[in-house]
Amino acid sequence: MPEREDDHEALAAGLDIDMGRRIKLRRIQLGLSQSDLARKIGPVAFQQVQKYENGTDRVSASRLYLIAEALGVGIGFFYGLDDAAAGIDTAAVAGSIDCLGERYAIEVLECFRDMTPEQRSTCARRDAPGALLGAVS
Repeated sequence: MPEREDDHEALAAGLDIDMGRRIKLRRIQLGLSQSDLARKIGPVAFQQVQKYENGTDRVSASRLYLIAEALGVGIGFFYGLDDAAAGIDTAAVAGSIDCLGERYAIEVLECFRDMTPEQRSTCARRDAPGALLGAVS
């Protein structure tokens, strides 16, 4: 029986981590800081949002409702349930979420957000080696 409890705890921890990554992804998509989100779901400190995003603290049902409302998505988004209905490629979302854990990923996204449409287009072209360097110089 202990193995079963361990399996349950591991599954729950994995769900917490996935949910946190989705919160972070959506927050970044909207250009919100952790402090911005904390104020919208308040009264919480940005550190609490950070703990949700890292999966170290579980999100209560009432808090998840507030987060979903603040981020303009349904609660199902955090479980991957709304992906197909919204035309979202779940595998692509998972890849994007995993990428956020890479070193400098957030900084690169912030730079991308600040680029002009022409610079973004140049960066997105996979056939142009060095396009990224040319776009930001």
